[in-house]
Amino acid sequence: MVREDIDLTREWKTFCVHQLHDILTGTSIMEVFDEARRDLAALREGLEAKVQSLLPKDGPFVAINTAPTRGPRVAEVKGAAETHAAQKTSDGALCYFAHLPGYSARAIGTVQTPKHGARASVGEKTAWLDNGLIRVKILPNAHIAEVTDVATGWQALAEGEHGNCLIAFEDRPVCWDVWDFDPYCQDNQEEVTNARQFEVVENGPVRAAVHVIHLWRGCEIVQTIRLTAGSRRIDFVAEIDWRMSRILLKVAFPVAVSTETAL
Repeated sequence: MVREDIDLTREWKTFCVHQLHDILTGTSIMEVFDEARRDLAALREGLEAKVQSLLPKDGPFVAINTAPTRGPRVAEVKGAAETHAAQKTSDGALCYFAHLPGYSARAIGTVQTPKHGARASVGEKTAWLDNGLIRVKILPNAHIAEVTDVATGWQALAEGEHGNCLIAFEDRPVCWDVWDFDPYCQDNQEEVTNARQFEVVENGPVRAAVHVIHLWRGCEIVQTIRLTAGSRRIDFVAEIDWRMSRILLKVAFPVAVSTETAL
């Protein structure tokens, strides 16, 4: 059921204004970004207030699927509601729904455990993430050595190649700094390989995750590689303290796919 008395027109217009390509790509002047930060902070605060007004005051936590597609979904709850979760995290809990319809809301009231949970394991030189659908082999430098479809044995990565390769390029275009990437920038590149920390931080059944920290030229690159139950998607969550000038950082995933279309 949709509340007709909740009008989001102003919020929608504010959001659209800040989708301007100069703002998204970081090529505006400082005053633009100062204003954008203020507007987006106010937008978030206002939207959260309206969302809270729709929720029951003393009722259960509610998981909302904002996508039109249905299927397995995971809700991440901060702090409370741990008793309703299939997996606890360092700052809250993960609640699993085997089937959550599109554009729907469902109360978090009972624990649901995945039929095929996600698991992590660490060997002498590798870590594995597995959820019964795909199996991922991770090296200590955070490279993905294998992505295997469990049912068919198909390898998603190109033969002999690794995924999640952090590569730094010299970024000195002829003109339009921070905008153009000239072809010759790939002539001078360096791979980031010095991972200083490598550990399993989540081990199912809802989600498995490996945490990696890179230190490179005074920059800290923190990655969490996650695999969720019921999903064929690998999530790479990155926080980067970037202290370089005229250096471009990219992540390479050479896949074993050759097609012009995707379904």
